[in-house]
Amino acid sequence: MRAASRLLPRRLRRAQSAVSELVSNLEDQIGVMLFDRSGRYPKLTSEGAVLLADARGIVAGVDFMKARAKGIAAGLEPELSVVIDVCFPIAAITEAAKEFRERFPGVPLRLFVEALGGAYQPVLTESQVLVWSGRCRSCPRRSLASG
Repeated sequence: MRAASRLLPRRLRRAQSAVSELVSNLEDQIGVMLFDRSGRYPKLTSEGAVLLADARGIVAGVDFMKARAKGIAAGLEPELSVVIDVCFPIAAITEAAKEFRERFPGVPLRLFVEALGGAYQPVLTESQVLVWSGRCRSCPRRSLASG
């Protein structure tokens, strides 16, 4: 912890006393001791460790929101809903969903499974924009164009 307590002020480009004051003010605001200062060097308390994990989650959430906003501004959909016919091979769906997540991590993918040609109805009513459909004997053979 000794090295970390020396490096943090440098990383923040602040004096050690300024960082100590910031941490002390934060502890006063939230009413929780983040560091145990009884030893030679400050040590993160168990409460401080939990709150640090929360703070990291908040920062990650903000970073994710910024990336999503950048994608939306560039023309990506904020979310993609896909209706899948139950006859479509699950392995192909899984592979496509994995690739989608890798290429577009800021775009949530919602998958809906329908049977017996029911996958087309949400597209026809414009509540969904994409259908993955497989061919099987029990699935109707009409196309979207034929209505």
